[in-house]
Order: sequence, then C-alpha cells, then structure tokens
Amino acid sequence: MNDIQENKLGMFEKVNDYLTDNAAALVSVTQIAPLQSSLNNLIADITEAAGISGSDTTGFTIEKATERTDLEVITLKVSRAAAAYFLSINQPGNIKLADYTKSELDSARDNDLYVKAKYLHKIAQPVEANLSGFNSGPADVTALQLALQDFFNVMQLPAEKKGEKAVYTKGVEALFKEGDSLLDTLDIYMLTFEAVDPIQYALYKAARAIDDNGGGSQNIKKGTAPMESMVNVPFAPGKLQADTVLQLENLNLTGELTYYFSDSPSGGTGTATVLTEVGPDSQVQKVAVEMGYSPTHVYLNVFNPSLTPADWQVEIL
Repeated sequence: MNDIQENKLGMFEKVNDYLTDNAAALVSVTQIAPLQSSLNNLIADITEAAGISGSDTTGFTIEKATERTDLEVITLKVSRAAAAYFLSINQPGNIKLADYTKSELDSARDNDLYVKAKYLHKIAQPVEANLSGFNSGPADVTALQLALQDFFNVMQLPAEKKGEKAVYTKGVEALFKEGDSLLDTLDIYMLTFEAVDPIQYALYKAARAIDDNGGGSQNIKKGTAPMESMVNVPFAPGKLQADTVLQLENLNLTGELTYYFSDSPSGGTGTATVLTEVGPDSQVQKVAVEMGYSPTHVYLNVFNPSLTPADWQVEIL
C-alpha cells in the first residue's frame, strides 16, 4: 500500500472501532450493524491483499537461480560420464545426445535446460551402473532426477509471484473503492444522529477523518487532533516495534498533548499503561517500550485535552 492507502485504512479501522465501541448507542438505526460487520470483513480483506501485493519476490528468483545452478552442475557431470561411456562402447550417436558443454547449459533458456536434462536422464538411467568407471554412477543419476524435479517446481515461481502481486495490487484498489462506497452509505445513516445526539455524531466524524501522513513519508506522520479528542498516529502495521525511537512533537503555542500506546486505534487514555506529555511548542524523544508499547498495545495515539484543535507530529528516528 502507498501512504494514502495506509492512512485510509487507518480511518477504516477507526470507524470500525467507533462502531463497535458505540454499538449500543447506535442500535436504533438497524442498518448500521450490518455495515459495521461488512467494514470489519473488508479491513481483513485489505490487510491480506496488501500483504501479498507488497511482498518481496526476490526470494523466489534467488530460489530458482539456486535450483538451476544445481541442475546445471549435476547435468554436466552425468553428461560427461555418459559421453565417455558411450565412447568406450563405440556408440557415437549417443555421445552426441549425451554430451553437453558448460556454455551450452549456461546459455540455455529455463525450459530448454529442463528438456536437455530430462532427456539426458532418460538415456543415462538404463546404463547408470556403467558410469561408475567414469567418475559418476547411479547416485548421480538419482541426483539428476531430483534436481530436475526441484527445478521444475520453481521454474515458474518468480513470474507467477509477480503476476500474483499485480492481481492483488488491483484487488487492493478495488477493496478501497468498496470501502469508500460503504462509508458513503454509513454517512447517510449516521446523519440521523446529528440533531438528536450531536456528541455521538461528532465522535463519528472524528473517526471518519483521514489523518495527514506528513507529506508522504513512511517515517513521519502529522495531523490535527480536534478539541478534547484522541486521534490515531497511522503508521503502517508492524512499522513500530518495542525498540523504535520516536520524536513526539507538539506544534502548538499553548496546551499540552498526550501520547500513548493503546490496544485500539480508537482507544481512550484509559487503555494506556504509560502517558507521555509533550508541552506546547516542544518535542520529546522516547523509545516505544518506554511509552507502554507491548504485544497487546501497538497503536500509537495522541490525545488533545484542549478546547481548541491541536497540531501534532511523530517521527521515527
């Protein structure tokens, strides 16, 4: 996912948590609960698809190269032994069929290498015992068969994985569009609370806001916390670890901000184990574990207790 998608996913999660935490207050509009369930499932689908679309296929390319090298080495060994054996029994036709050069194998396309090695195995297996006199033998013929199978198993992997990534990348985009449509529908139902329960509606609007990601940086997030409200700092999942060093900033001339790790991106300060106060126009550097980060508290939030909106920024150092 790109930064814009990460921030939008963070908003989806905030809305989902809001709907879950306030289900009892919203029960009068029966259409909301099914939408919350759909949003929850959509978040899971986006997370899974994004994991695949963002995966590194380098390992598959390296794996194929390793298996190819193994196949080339054993093919060359069996090839030379088989050629020598057929020469010893005066079968020049089979010598030509069995004798491959190193450069010939190196330059062969994957499919051509596989075909050459497979044919070599076919003509070498019946005479494998006779290859023992030429620095090879049955064990090498068996090794050739195994190398053929291993290479066949990985031959198409890099291309397949790249294709899979492309498919899932398009899938992520479609899922976000689905999420936008779902929230557009939810907005209409939530508007019914604007007059009868303005506080509840304000909480929903705060959850619905997309936080600024700080100009596209993966390591800097910034935004505005509404008055007397909490917002999530939307780093990508897994970006923050116990030993991550954070610079917490209060970009305002008055009022304090409170940073803390919670078990929920919409969690109040009551879910925090440690609160870190940052004074006006100030910055504080902290290691995440010092701020209460733990396996159950992985969401970094910032609370603005003031009666005016407050600007905040967090940077991973």
